[in-house]
Amino acid sequence: MTFDNFSPNRRDPKFMDCTVNFDIICYDDEWDLEGFQIRPLVIAGYIDGILNSISNENKTAWQNKGASNIKLSGMG
Repeated sequence: MTFDNFSPNRRDPKFMDCTVNFDIICYDDEWDLEGFQIRPLVIAGYIDGILNSISNENKTAWQNKGASNIKLSGMG
């Protein structure tokens, strides 16, 4: 997992913006899963689901503040 340069958030300077990159490494003989799935893509899907999940309560609170991009319930 790597991060780019952190910069102050334009809407709320108490928070920082950055890009998080994930490198998913698997042995070649472990790639194929049942149902024509590929292990690295399944792992990426789990990571995406965690980072994009949010409760309805948090979503309402953020939308009331004018936020348009609601993410990172697991890391935020």
